[in-house]
This record gives sequence, C-alpha cells and structure tokens, in this order.
Amino acid sequence: MISGGIGGLGGLGHLRHELFNKLDANQSGGIEETEFVEGLTSQNANLSEDTVKKVFAAFDSDSDGVLSEKEFKTGYQRLSSAVKGALIGLQEAPPPPPSPNELFANADSDSSGDLSEAEFVAGAPDGPHKPSEDELKQLFAALDTDGSGTVSEDEFKAGFRRHGPPPPPQAGNDNSDSNPLLALVQDSASTGVNQQDLNTLFTTLFKLQSNSVSTVSTSA
Repeated sequence: MISGGIGGLGGLGHLRHELFNKLDANQSGGIEETEFVEGLTSQNANLSEDTVKKVFAAFDSDSDGVLSEKEFKTGYQRLSSAVKGALIGLQEAPPPPPSPNELFANADSDSSGDLSEAEFVAGAPDGPHKPSEDELKQLFAALDTDGSGTVSEDEFKAGFRRHGPPPPPQAGNDNSDSNPLLALVQDSASTGVNQQDLNTLFTTLFKLQSNSVSTVSTSA
C-alpha cells in the first residue's frame, strides 16, 4: 500500500494522470469523445450527453477529437477555475446598486429637491468606474434638460432610465477569451450549458479522481 496520502502519490500531477488513464478506457494514450462522455455520464445521471460533449470540445484545444494528457490537465484546471470563480462570486457578491431615489437623496446635500452641479459631482458614488469630474459635469448638463442650472428629481430619474446602472463586475479572474468554459456559461442561452452543469461535471471528475486514488492505494 502506498502511504503518505496525496503527497505519497506525487501530488496533483499524479492524480490528474491517474484520472486521465481511467477515462482513457482503451488505453490509447488519448481520451476520445465517446470515452469522455461515457466515463462521466455513467457516473452521474444529472449530466446530459450534450453538456459533456460541449465541455469535451472546450477541453479539446486543437479540435482533433482526442484529448491529450496536456489538454485534459489544462481543461481540468480551467474547469476548476470556473467553478471556484463562481463560488467566490457568490460568497463575495457586491451589494445591489443604490436605486435612483437613494442616489438622488444622497447627492441632494441641502435637501432642496434639486441638484446643483457641485452636489451632483460631489455625490457621485465612488468606485473603479467612477467618471472624471469633467465627465460628471457633461453628464449633469445632459440631465439638465430644461437648462435651469439644476437637475430635478424627475430629470435625474429620466436620465437614469436612459443610461441605466453600470454593469456588475464579473466573478473570478479568468475571462471568456482565456477560458472557453466560461464562454460556454456566458453564452448559455445558445450553448445550453449553465454554471450548475459545470459544477456537476467538476464534482463528477473529482469523485472519479478520488476513486482512482483509492484504487491505486488498495492495489499497490
């Protein structure tokens, strides 16, 4: 029996190698799509064949229909990153943006019911995407549709509806350009693959990996 746990098995690289060999059912040195699909769907009834095929294509960087060990390890790392990024995003989700009413009330420092240019500039929420002072002044002028020199609450709300709130930040450090698995989720309306699908697939791979470790340990 091999002792030392994960360290005794040579670390993560060895674990990925054992998992690769387990999915390479015919031991050809590469994982074919049918092997990948069968190896995962047989372990988890919640995984659809279509989802697994699309993830296989995302792993298969050279599109030759076979996953090399390098492609498999890279794909596994990207899948892990996509799943962890989503969890971090849920755990550290930013609070919802303030409503137009809250923004206006916070900026209206003298409670006059109208915003001066100085109040509008000073009351702009801080953040990485905060406009410059000149940009805020230009926006103020655009909101002041009656040219009165102040922005009423109605003008402010109308402007908010036209421009809308800023887009929320994306979770995780990877983006769809560097991680094709994130691209699948971000375009889920057309791909049919959502974040839960990736979570389920990752869990299944991790279970298979754990089973591979147990097999090696008990047979050694």
